[in-house]
Amino acid sequence: MMNVDKAEWYRNRILWKASQHKLFEDNESCYEGSQLSEIQKNKVFDIDPDLDVVLLFWHSQDKWTALGTEMLCSVYEDSLITVELDKIHKGVVLDQLESQSGQDAKFESEFICLSNLNEKIWAPSGSNLFALINILRMFPLAEKKIA
Repeated sequence: MMNVDKAEWYRNRILWKASQHKLFEDNESCYEGSQLSEIQKNKVFDIDPDLDVVLLFWHSQDKWTALGTEMLCSVYEDSLITVELDKIHKGVVLDQLESQSGQDAKFESEFICLSNLNEKIWAPSGSNLFALINILRMFPLAEKKIA
């Protein structure tokens, strides 16, 4: 279990980066962890009751990705992917669709590859997907220096 200072540091950095990308402005697919509906809470906490959700990217009960202070959890196509944030090592890239190329893939892709872990996670296409890529590229965060 992560210590409280580190968890709070991660939460603050995630929310700071999310605000830079305007994830909470008129966005119907990204939610702050404290704003989850009962259905969303039930789905996420059925998977991991200890997940400290900071952001939730939501399409449906069968397709969502939760970013916590320690873990990333993605559910799609009957798959469940869980990844420790500190193991991402900045290896985050857009999953290039085989049937599309170039500009179209940037707007239509719904998947991110965690290249160091050989895992694929779901995110809503477009600006939400790129915001999540940028957030995940922060990890692991350097330890906060407390003076």
